[in-house]
Amino acid sequence: MEDQVQAHLVENIASVVDHAQPREPETRILATEIVESIAQIIEASLFSTSKPKASVTSGKCEDGTLDTDALLREQQAFSKALPWICPPDGHSAAQRTEQPLYGQISALILLVAHLLKRLLADEIRAKRLQFRLILSFEKTNAAPDGADDDAKIDLALRCRSMKADVEPQPDLTYQNIMAAGKIERNAKGKRTKYAYAQLFDCTQDIYYYQIDRRFAWGLTCRGSVVNACIFGNYNVFASPNIDVTSAVGRLEFIRLLVGWSMCSMQQLGYDETVKAVKGLGCYRIMVPSADNPTVSTAYYTNEFVMGAERLFGRHCRCLLATEIKPTERVTKDRPIKPTVVIKDLWTMYSAAKSIQTENDDNSRKVSTPSEPDVAEDLAHMRLQSDAVAAWPDKSFVPAVVTNDGGTARSEIAMLYRIRDGLQSHDKLKGTYSMIEAGGWVYQPTHMGPVLDSTREIIDGLKPSEQQKTPFCLHVRYAMTPIGRRLQSIETVPELLIVLHDVMRCHTAINDICGILHRDISVNNIMAVDTDQGIRGLLIDYDCAIDKSITKEPVRCERTGTLPFMSIANLSKLPIPHSALDDWESLLYLICWIGTFWHFECR
Repeated sequence: MEDQVQAHLVENIASVVDHAQPREPETRILATEIVESIAQIIEASLFSTSKPKASVTSGKCEDGTLDTDALLREQQAFSKALPWICPPDGHSAAQRTEQPLYGQISALILLVAHLLKRLLADEIRAKRLQFRLILSFEKTNAAPDGADDDAKIDLALRCRSMKADVEPQPDLTYQNIMAAGKIERNAKGKRTKYAYAQLFDCTQDIYYYQIDRRFAWGLTCRGSVVNACIFGNYNVFASPNIDVTSAVGRLEFIRLLVGWSMCSMQQLGYDETVKAVKGLGCYRIMVPSADNPTVSTAYYTNEFVMGAERLFGRHCRCLLATEIKPTERVTKDRPIKPTVVIKDLWTMYSAAKSIQTENDDNSRKVSTPSEPDVAEDLAHMRLQSDAVAAWPDKSFVPAVVTNDGGTARSEIAMLYRIRDGLQSHDKLKGTYSMIEAGGWVYQPTHMGPVLDSTREIIDGLKPSEQQKTPFCLHVRYAMTPIGRRLQSIETVPELLIVLHDVMRCHTAINDICGILHRDISVNNIMAVDTDQGIRGLLIDYDCAIDKSITKEPVRCERTGTLPFMSIANLSKLPIPHSALDDWESLLYLICWIGTFWHFECR
């Protein structure tokens, strides 16, 4: 992960904590007042042995009585956090080991939650606004329950209702972590990059396990120095050092925690169009319409066939879902019966300057592949007028639209083109991904639905900082049929049928729709069981190109999956990619299967 830190970390971004502040004006004013009050209470406690004055906070329950138990818990949390924010030597919270810091940092987070809850108890505005508590977990330096690796998290934070008790949280799992933290014993030394690398590793697992995660937050705590991080699709933005041994640093850390408590869920990185269904053990995921962004179809899912496996990039997820809402809790014994596959990902439309991406063989850096042409996607998705009205300034995305359409490539546009082009070819149905619904995702905000993009994610950052991230749009679509992996095929005759169907589909898409697939590989061919027997299904058009609008004078990029690339593709020969390259990939695939697979002879 240290290589990724070197490539993707952008440090000393002053607006990171600002990004956590509520965007709704009234809530932002209230948050500022709460931050100042909490800071006053903590500073008064630091320099005086007396209890916080009633003029600062009432310290009362909702019925008006004095909550002495709450005050006692606050004092206990303060005493435990004191060595971190005011270490004995007065200079640093460095320890011989990092172990004491776990409880000290957690105690300050709980103290802020205590004070926030108490200060908001009499606020009428808080009763109609959805605020939350940010609480730490009981487990520290531990691997989350159910994780498939041994990676440990030093500090993890969770969102809870304002009605919840302010206490360390049980059940540490990746599914309920809002932000992870990495703790080092002191701010000096050469372990800064290592701390970030560990944080990167933990956050990658958060993306994988949480299907409703658009972006993530994180913390590094090195002695008394804190850095808040925003994990975007292609960069991590880290705040300047926040030194909690100073009043200014404590105020900034409090502002971060209160901001997380009072901002929208979108600002925490959650997708408001994906919601856990209470009591049913599944998620409701809204799939937008291509014709009208305000209209969506609700699907229900509790199983993904592919999670967001990489920390950076498209964050592609594939889920099995149904339109029928479950009537009882979904379990392993009572699973949903899926009818569609939902694909959720981010499509790049304009790369930041000098951005680099790793090639499939991970051996060297290559330039980012050609971006799709937005105008072409708009036409295919029939959203021209609506999307243009909400489009970013040309100064932010200078290359987002090209006049010649020479870089058009977007899977959702391809799927609509294939659906329209092959709708009268009944014999081919079931051999290609049929899009049922899909379009760009809009997030609900206090100002109305907003087109979900990487610009929306980092909207709180300065324009100069935003331009360091490629411009991507969030897209989601539902497809049929549902297939099974090629590796599940048990006999040679079945394999031949599947490969025959797939290449017949490939030829039809190429000849009729003018689309070249360019990634024939083991993961992009599926088997489908039908009443008439097994069929082959060609999926994944991320590398496909629309030949009718794409003129590729030279082979400017390598596409596809490494073991199955044609020789011309591997060598980047100055000739256009053609259907023959895909047929060559099929031959390599057959050789690969013959070498590594074992079939039953029946």
